Order: sequence, then structure tokens, then C-alpha cells
Amino acid sequence: MKQLERFLTLVVLMTLNVSLFAAAPLKPGTWQTVTKEAGDPYTLLPVVAVDQAGRVVMAYLRSESLNSGINTMTVYVKRWNGEEWESLGTFINERRHRRAGAPSLVIDHDNRPLISWYEEPLHGGYLVFVKRWNGEEWESLGMLNDSARDSALLPFLAVDRDNTPHVLFRQHLRATGTQQMPVKRLKGNEWETVGDTRAGQATPTGIAIDRRGIITISYHERVGYSVTHLKVKRWNGRQWLQFGGVINDYVIDSWLPASLAVSPGGRPYLAWREFDEALDNYVLRVASYEWSTRQWVDYPLAAGSGAEYVQNNVRLLIQDQARPIIAWQDQTDGSVHVQRWNWYHRDWQDLGGQFITGVNRGFDLAVDAKGSFYLGHGIHPGLYQGGLYLAGFSESMRQR
Repeated sequence: MKQLERFLTLVVLMTLNVSLFAAAPLKPGTWQTVTKEAGDPYTLLPVVAVDQAGRVVMAYLRSESLNSGINTMTVYVKRWNGEEWESLGTFINERRHRRAGAPSLVIDHDNRPLISWYEEPLHGGYLVFVKRWNGEEWESLGMLNDSARDSALLPFLAVDRDNTPHVLFRQHLRATGTQQMPVKRLKGNEWETVGDTRAGQATPTGIAIDRRGIITISYHERVGYSVTHLKVKRWNGRQWLQFGGVINDYVIDSWLPASLAVSPGGRPYLAWREFDEALDNYVLRVASYEWSTRQWVDYPLAAGSGAEYVQNNVRLLIQDQARPIIAWQDQTDGSVHVQRWNWYHRDWQDLGGQFITGVNRGFDLAVDAKGSFYLGHGIHPGLYQGGLYLAGFSESMRQR
């Protein structure tokens, strides 16, 4: 019965999608601005997702100053309905005018947006929260760490085929001085920990769940003053198993998180930046795990590799079954590039080329069910100027 309800809902949403974007269809083969000013000059770090109706949902941070002069960060969420940005509720924080960060946004199979983030209470430390939009308001799904004394940061959110939220985050236990990297999932009204969470000097970089419900996580593990290993683990229902060993060959940027994606069939993909000693430069690397050979297989270096680029931010998506798509930013001019792997030519194909410059407040990339791409980005050319924007790209059937 539940599957029938979801099918009927999807039919209605797909019908709605025609009217939402018929007024301004994307011109194939080029990036174009869909809308401007999702926020204002004080907004930054957008994250985007696309629901089953083709509506883009954007979460972002807004810097707000108190009369005392203290700067805070507040989380907001808006949805593009084809004509304007509509606010989903007011602010997301448990308490406004608290320092918040790292919003993670997903759409579940019932078309409901979910968001996780960390927030600093009055007495210090950080708490991780999760909320879900029920169509009228944000309902709280609870707090993941018991108290701010055991400070938690960097949440990454995913949902499984049953709509169960899962959150990967980093937590410091003050009593023991140890660090955890737990995955927690919502069971009823309580958050339960999935397996052993001992992590050492590890920083989470992503979580993904395939259509079979198998959980995959990626993380950086610091093993020395300047050595960071990139690793991936998978939950087999009983324990977390690392596979593929250490993935990076050279020094990896610990401040630039790797991006994880998993195909519907369960193949993990990673994109990251590392310093290649042989080339004496930073390169963008993409690899997928081959289950038959039990090893990570590298793709040719992405076009963002080389002396002429200074990469900043990397996003990875999987289109269809096995077509990796990367988005990255050249820090020298703020230009954003989007590329897709072409299996026929065995090379990276530009999607619209370098389409925008001056991005200095972050970006994020999402793809809808029809294969159109949407990129939320922030441009702030000067004091009290700029805001958040949404760009879109579609392609003809011949291009696909």
C-alpha cells in the first residue's frame, strides 16, 4: 500500500513539474541563470537538492550580527517554485543567533526535505540536530549528541529506501579525550548508533546509501603531522569493514573534504584533491571501487589538474548507473567548471564549459530525474553586494 501511495504521489509530482518549469525551460547545451537573490549579501555556503517535482531546494547560512557585536550564523531553507523562492518556515536553528554550520540537505522518497546541521549553545561546544519538513513546518527529529560537552561537528545526512535518516558526524568525548565518528539512524523516536564508532584522528567527508540499503562512508584519517589518508568503510549489517585500503597516493588536502557518491547498484566513487609529487602540482582525482578486483581504479586526471588552476571545492555526482560528474572551482578567478566522464571517448567532457566567475561564497550541484543540472552559488563582488543564485544546465538527447 505504501508503494502504491508513493507511485501515485510521483505521478502527481511529475504532472506538476510540467507547469512549474514550462514558463522558462532550460535552453539545451548552455548554463543559464534560473533565478537570482535566493538570499542577500550576508548569505553563503548554499547546499542544493531537487525533489521529485523538479523543484530546487536550497539551504544556506546567513551571517547575522547582534547588538553586542557578536557575529552568528543562522540556517535558512528556500524552495524555487518556478516563479519565486518560497521560504520553508523561518530559520532552522533551534535558537536563533547561535553559531551554526555545515548544513546537509536531502529529499526523502516521500518528497520531504530533511536537514542536519551543528549549532553552538550558550555554554560552548556544538550540538547536531535534524529536522524534516512536513509540508507546513519543520518537525524536529531530535539531537544526536547527548550534550555539548561531547561536542559534535560536520554532519552528513542520507536516507535509505525506507526513509530512515542516517547521519555521519564527528564527536569529541571530553571525559576520555577520545574522538568518535558515529553513524546514527532514527529508530522510532530515538537515534541509535550503527556499529563501533571508534575513529582515532578521523574526519568524516560523506555518507551514501544504495538502493539495497547498504551504508558507505568516507573519511580522512590523520596518521602524522602532514599525512592524511583517505579511506572508505561499508556497513555489512554487523560491523564496519574498510575496503580498498588507503586511496590517495600523495599528500591530500585535509581542509578540502573528498566527495563521495555511490551508484544505485552500490559502486562507490570518490573525488578529491592531492599533491602529485611526480607532477609537482595539485591534481583532481576520481576513482571508483571495482568489486571484481577489490581495488580502487583511477580515472584519468580531471581537467582541473595542472599549474594553471588552483582548485577549491569539489562535488561529485553519479548520473544514471555509472557516469561520474564532478564540479570544481578555480580559486584564482572563482570560476566553476562541471565535467562528466565520457565512456566512449574515455575522457572528461565539459558540460557548458566555464560558465560563471566570481563565486566566493561556496557552491553545490544537484541533478534532477530528467538529467538537468542545477548549481547554487554565491557571488559577493563587494561590501553589501551580491547574494545566492541558481544556474541550470540541460542537454539535448544527442548530447546525452
